[in-house]
Amino acid sequence: MRGFLIFVSICLLTLTTCQPSAEAPATPPEAAWVEARTSLPAEVLIYRPTWLPARFAEPELLDVQAEGDYAPSYTIHYTSAEGGDLVFILGIGAGAFPHAPRPETQTPVTVLRTEGMLLTNTENVLQRGVSWQEDDLSYRIRAVSDVLTEEELLQVVASLESIE
Repeated sequence: MRGFLIFVSICLLTLTTCQPSAEAPATPPEAAWVEARTSLPAEVLIYRPTWLPARFAEPELLDVQAEGDYAPSYTIHYTSAEGGDLVFILGIGAGAFPHAPRPETQTPVTVLRTEGMLLTNTENVLQRGVSWQEDDLSYRIRAVSDVLTEEELLQVVASLESIE
């Protein structure tokens, strides 16, 4: 019996030491996110992912507007080495894709303690997205990729943090 308890203790110790820390060190924001943050008023919340699949390259800021009819807005675009795009959008910007097909499925999800929607469309190319409203602003994450799974997209959403 004593040997069994030692074995279980070693197994539990091994499992807990191999677990990633919940307090993983934050990575500094990439240049695209820093530029969006410095271009918009401080009261506009900007959320960036702290986790992405490794196949996505450095992001590019496609659009940012602090003033005007569609402000505030930004569009930050990631490209995958395996094909596909991941776009983070505030408001209406270059990545809003106004002519995107209507979603085939809409599933409620929680984004940063706010109710959002997971949207999927398979017309022509697989598209997934998550959208939510916060402080009268519309946030969206759009994935146009046959490679990015729904689980990965939800993990990206779960990793969102505000940039100060």
